[in-house]
Amino acid sequence: MTIEQIIKYVPTSKCGKYVYPIDSVTGAKTFAPIDYFNKRLEKDFGGSIQRFVKEYVSRETKKYLKEGWSAEGLREIVAKNGKLPKLDRKPKKDPNAPKKVRRKRLAAHAETSTVVTNEDGTKEVIRVYPWSGDPTNFFRSAPVLESVEELTKNACLRPDIYLDDECYGCNYYKECVCDLKNHKLK
Repeated sequence: MTIEQIIKYVPTSKCGKYVYPIDSVTGAKTFAPIDYFNKRLEKDFGGSIQRFVKEYVSRETKKYLKEGWSAEGLREIVAKNGKLPKLDRKPKKDPNAPKKVRRKRLAAHAETSTVVTNEDGTKEVIRVYPWSGDPTNFFRSAPVLESVEELTKNACLRPDIYLDDECYGCNYYKECVCDLKNHKLK
């Protein structure tokens, strides 16, 4: 559709990039880029601008009509305010939208739980977790200590000392086997 044909029936911006179609129910002006307007014109109105001018209903007006408002009531609101106010209710969620993935809470990981009555009479739930009998211990086994020789085969443990003082004052100097080790110190 050419811009000259559109200008005859629908208000257009000076630059010709935007159109301001008028809602046929409320008489309110809306706003759309020319490309989107042409796509809607072809898809919904078969390319007929005359049909578009007679039948165009904005998205906001459709929401109000779906809620049960009358066309006359909507025209009165637009005549007073110049536009339709926002509806109070939230729109329905899109059924095709991906659902929010919920993370499991700590209690969901418990293998068993027991209820214990304390000395003061209050009940307390004690949970047993798979990683240990103690929920504060998050490690399955004791930490494995590695030798300094093995750790320093490929990299320096204290590059800050190496770069600043060329290994002078390093705690690991005697056990270090790093290629960068400064051998002048002994």
